[in-house]
Amino acid sequence: MVPALPADVARRAAPERQDRESVDGCLVHRGVAPPPPPPFDGDAFDAPDAADGPPDLPPDDSEFDAALQACATAEGIAAPFPQAPSPDLPPDLLAECLDAAGFAPPPPPPPPPPPPPPPPLPLPLPLPPFQPPR
Repeated sequence: MVPALPADVARRAAPERQDRESVDGCLVHRGVAPPPPPPFDGDAFDAPDAADGPPDLPPDDSEFDAALQACATAEGIAAPFPQAPSPDLPPDLLAECLDAAGFAPPPPPPPPPPPPPPPPLPLPLPLPPFQPPR
């Protein structure tokens, strides 16, 4: 069994490596459950289908990623999520840290455009003049 390293050793090495235990410890300390472990990738010959892919991730935002990394560095930990933050991270904690780093929250998405108007109804055809039966 390998003895655990002192906390200051992990804190000094955190900016260069990703330390999931430090992040999980920080989350637990702030009252948040740590994210679940990543799913098993499966066999190398098991081709994933579209349903196995991640659900629509937001587009990459380098400024947000930099702010997130700055917040993680300020906390003395390395961010373990290079592509997207954990869904278990509380939004208010993340917003507070990003505000402290000088980043405003993103603007809300614009409302969808109104639907196009329906096409006009065709005009009725004129009827021939009435002729009484003979």
